[in-house]
Amino acid sequence: EGLFRVPGNSLRQQTLREQLNGGADIDFSSGDFHPNDVATLLKSFLGELPEPLLTHRHLHAHIKITGLSEIKSQLTHPSHHRSLIITLTLFDDQGNKTSVPDKERQIEALQLLLMLLPTANRTLLKLLLDLLYHTAKQQDKNKMSAHNLALMFAPHVIWPKN
Repeated sequence: EGLFRVPGNSLRQQTLREQLNGGADIDFSSGDFHPNDVATLLKSFLGELPEPLLTHRHLHAHIKITGLSEIKSQLTHPSHHRSLIITLTLFDDQGNKTSVPDKERQIEALQLLLMLLPTANRTLLKLLLDLLYHTAKQQDKNKMSAHNLALMFAPHVIWPKN
């Protein structure tokens, strides 16, 4: 249940994909396509990218910045069945182990890391995050909370190489 969980119709998705690849302007208000068709096609597009939006180059930096203390994170890209398990430990300013990340430093580090993304990746990521923000605001209608959206899209935004 939920906008990005229920797959759309495969024939309509193929038609939409062909039209988009052909550069056609699509009038989504026409009723030719169901929102689930568009949602499924978006997830397919992201999953078919040769590299994740956050790129392999800075994967470990993203994990280290956003990771929680001494947990094992498993990232598996859905279409490649690749996984990576990493154990992280955080330290405070005095060098002591801590389980509380400094949120301000995390945000600054992520902002800098996002500036290192290729322009196309950064632009698409901004658009995707805007879509997810507005989708989460309508969770009573589309049954997709911010948590559910994160679970659905994280594997499409960042995944390990090989």
